[in-house]
Amino acid sequence: PAPIVSEKYGLVLVGVSASLLGRNASIQARDVKTGAQQWGLPVGGHNCTSTRWEAAGALSSTGDLFFLWDNFAVRAVRAATGAEAWTSKLTNVGARIPSIGAGVVNGKAALLILATRGQRTCGALVTSGGYLICAVAEDTGSELSCVAAPTSLPPAAALPPVAVSGDLWIHGETSEPPIQHTVVRAVKGSGESVMFL
Repeated sequence: PAPIVSEKYGLVLVGVSASLLGRNASIQARDVKTGAQQWGLPVGGHNCTSTRWEAAGALSSTGDLFFLWDNFAVRAVRAATGAEAWTSKLTNVGARIPSIGAGVVNGKAALLILATRGQRTCGALVTSGGYLICAVAEDTGSELSCVAAPTSLPPAAALPPVAVSGDLWIHGETSEPPIQHTVVRAVKGSGESVMFL
């Protein structure tokens, strides 16, 4: 991901790749003052051409967890040590693209992720048929709510979802050429489509 600074732990979290296609990729935590590596983790799935490596990480609202996209799932690791806290593989929510949006859902700090319950493969990124927007609890990864996005476009066309207030979620997508356009939609966590822009 783009460098993310953890002021709480004095670390900068960066994505490192040994090739242009994202093979042999890793996340490294480096000391902000010295640049010394504090921990590192290998990550997979970043060799898909439509996967944007720079959009794959975020800190939790407390700053204690770092969320990353790894092997078609969202993983939470302890920002200070890199120890795994949870992975969305355990909740059967497989993130197909690295779009993570923070928010509050039903009073709980949550991540909004683009997801599917299908196979975790590169081809799934560009297969038409829609995707889910799921809210998972920041601290445990437990599923709070999942709704089908009102679209038939492939997940790779989607922009990160954002929680505006409680169960009102904004997301968007960009269609492919030759008639390229961006659509922004609002949906409720209950699944109701409420607005098209």
